[in-house]
Amino acid sequence: MGVTIRVGGEYSLDMSDYDFDLSSLEDVYISSYNKTTISGYVGSLKVVINGKGFSYSSDGLIGGTVTGFTEKYGSALYASVSGLNLSVKTIIKLAESGSVAAVQAVVKTALSGTDDIYGSNHSDVLFGYNGNDTLSGNGGNDRLFGGAGNDKLTGGIGGDDLFGEGGKDTFVYKSVSDSNDRLGVDTIYDFAGAGGDRIDLSAIDANTKTGKNDAFAFIGSKAFSGSAGELRVEKLASETYVYADTNGDKVADFQLHFDDPLVLSKGFFIL
Repeated sequence: MGVTIRVGGEYSLDMSDYDFDLSSLEDVYISSYNKTTISGYVGSLKVVINGKGFSYSSDGLIGGTVTGFTEKYGSALYASVSGLNLSVKTIIKLAESGSVAAVQAVVKTALSGTDDIYGSNHSDVLFGYNGNDTLSGNGGNDRLFGGAGNDKLTGGIGGDDLFGEGGKDTFVYKSVSDSNDRLGVDTIYDFAGAGGDRIDLSAIDANTKTGKNDAFAFIGSKAFSGSAGELRVEKLASETYVYADTNGDKVADFQLHFDDPLVLSKGFFIL
C-alpha cells in the first residue's frame, strides 16, 4: 500500500516543490469536525481532511493523524491525496517553521511505498521517489521521474520526458496518440533494456485492419514493407527512434524517441 495522488484535469502538479499543501491543511477555516473528518475552507477552496484521533483546542486542530484530504473549487477537483500517515503535530510544525529541505524529507518519506500518482490535462512534473510506483501524466507535456524501484510510467497524450531512474521500469503506451509527431513525441532519457527496463505496447492495436487487438511484429532496423503492424527501430549517432505502422501505409502512426544511441532488441518490448 502507498499514497495515491490525483490532480483535477484543469489544474497541474509540480512535485519538484510539492508539500502536500501543508499550509492549506494548517490554515483551513474549520466549519465542521469530528475525530476522523474535518471540513472547511481556505479562501474559496473547500478542504475535507480525513484521519484518525483528531483533537482540538480553541486554536483549532492540535492532534491526531492525517490519512488523506480532498480539495475542490466548487464541484471541480483541485487535488486529492489518500494513504498518508502524517501526524498533525508534524504538519503544524512544518507549516509554521519547516525549511524546504525538512518539508521535502517528509514528502519523500511519505512517498517511499508503492504509490499511484496521476497528473492533469496540463503539464505536470511527477516524482515516484522510492518504491514500485505508477506515474501517469495524462494530458500535457509532462516530466515523469520514477526514482528507485520498479516503476510504471505512462506519459499519456503530449510530448513527455520520461526518466525511469533506478530499478526495472516499464514505459507504458496505451494508444498511438500517446506519442506521435501530431500530438507530441515522448523522450525516454535513461532506458536500460539490459537492466530490465521495458516498453509496453501491448494495449495498442498493431493492425487497425482487423477486428482484434493484434501484437506488433518487430522488424529491427528494416524499412516498413507496407504490412500493417510493423515496429522498427532507427539508431542514429546520438539518439534512437522507434516507429510503428498500424495501417500499412509505410508511415509511422506511433513514434518514440530515446536520448541515447541504443541497440534495441525485440526482448525489450512487450508487444
